[in-house]
Amino acid sequence: MANWKKVLTEDDGNLATTNLTQSDAGRSYTLASNGGSNLNFVSGNSNTVLQLITGITNAGGDLLVVKSNEARFQGSSGSLPGRIALFEATDNGSYKVGLSAPNLTQDYELKLPTSLGNSGDVLQTDGSGNLSFAASSSSDTHLGNTNLTADDSRTYDCDGNDLTIDPNGGQFEISDSTGSPVSPEFAVGQGQVHIKTVANGMSINSIVYPDSDGTTGQALTTNGSGTLSFSTVSGGTIDGSGGSNRIAIWSDSDTLTSDSEITYNATGHRIEAGSFTASEISGNAFSGIVTTKALQAQEINVGFAATTSAGLFGTGSRLLKKGGSFTGTLTAGRIMRYSQGQGTNPITTADHTTSAGATTMLFCTTDAADAQELLLNGIIKMSSNQGWNNAAQGTPLYLGSTSGHVQASPPTTQNYYSRIVGYVINASSALIYFSPSQEWIKIS
Repeated sequence: MANWKKVLTEDDGNLATTNLTQSDAGRSYTLASNGGSNLNFVSGNSNTVLQLITGITNAGGDLLVVKSNEARFQGSSGSLPGRIALFEATDNGSYKVGLSAPNLTQDYELKLPTSLGNSGDVLQTDGSGNLSFAASSSSDTHLGNTNLTADDSRTYDCDGNDLTIDPNGGQFEISDSTGSPVSPEFAVGQGQVHIKTVANGMSINSIVYPDSDGTTGQALTTNGSGTLSFSTVSGGTIDGSGGSNRIAIWSDSDTLTSDSEITYNATGHRIEAGSFTASEISGNAFSGIVTTKALQAQEINVGFAATTSAGLFGTGSRLLKKGGSFTGTLTAGRIMRYSQGQGTNPITTADHTTSAGATTMLFCTTDAADAQELLLNGIIKMSSNQGWNNAAQGTPLYLGSTSGHVQASPPTTQNYYSRIVGYVINASSALIYFSPSQEWIKIS
């Protein structure tokens, strides 16, 4: 260990030295200026390691010079780091700036920059401990004191959290002051929704919306090329009322109505007709040209209520409108025939007991009991189901022995005529499919 010496002044003002010993520990030494003097601490190898320089007339000239590879500052205990404290001017106060070392796992050394740098520069490292001043890579700052300008594309990741922008009475605006691109664009969710301003409106996914509201009653319409506008819809309002599952019918140019008997069955995907009087098919009696046509049977499912009247027939049935005058009485739901005769057209009920009734043209009287509405083919409710009220659906029906009625079994009496006139649809409701065969058998 080097021997240290103390410096003393003699009576003549000259400096003298003496060795510092253990007994000198704890003593105070004062260096008085005699016009300018230095106090040096010299190591055993004659190197000055600490030098006190006093100013001659200015206390600001007092200096402490450390001449060594390393000045070490250690804490006063094992739990305290080394620290340097720099105090402000005592005329101003007693605050200080402290520098202390953190807890480390290895040594490192920082070298200060060689120049002051420019205003706004930041202190950066090269990763090897060399510090330097350099221009900031971004001029971004916070919104509290200035506008923000980003020099590159930026992403803000909320990491699953909400992002709330609250204008607090102002407005949230996205604009482009440079004119490039032509208009600012706002993309939402993986690029699925694109919102941007365009001339005279706003575009959402290339659909252009108008920039102002229309007038009362106007509707938003398209030109077919992606541009929407408010326009007055021609035709005015639609009046009328309907009901659940009813088929709407135009009663005039702006009124819809419906019939409770014509409904749509969503389960079976079919149109159903209830109890109503079917319209007649008009045509030319000579040429047979049909000018209007009702729905065919396969196009509509006709349902009948249990309380429907005899002679009620299904829409799509084939009807005959007779001309001229008639003799005889029509009873709804009966099978009848054309009788031979001259001048008038007699009609009578038919049965299988005679060839006149069994082999001629047959028809069923409808609920109108009118010669202008005779059913040649179709579903109809008979006036009676006597003798076949328990017959299975699809059972063939024969011309019966009682005039105007049908039966489920063929006749067996000699010289009677066996002729199928239809099939059972619903025996308990007396519903049949009337379709007279053009062939018959005489029992021998």
